[in-house]
Amino acid sequence: MLYQHPEHRKSRVTKQHNEDCKSLLRLMGVPTIEAPYEVEAQCVALCKSDKVFAVASKDMDTLTFGALRFLKS
Repeated sequence: MLYQHPEHRKSRVTKQHNEDCKSLLRLMGVPTIEAPYEVEAQCVALCKSDKVFAVASKDMDTLTFGALRFLKS
């Protein structure tokens, strides 16, 4: 058996996966939104308008959009 780097073993997320998740969240009463352009900019806008408490991200991109509260994931 050949060794596979963990990065290569990850599953690919498809458009259908995304649609299924959004459908399940809506069935559970969880509101969902879709960002028209940059998701980081959309998240920061939600944070600035107090619709969410903070923005979570693996990188620091949200800080360039002026995130008020940032959680590193």
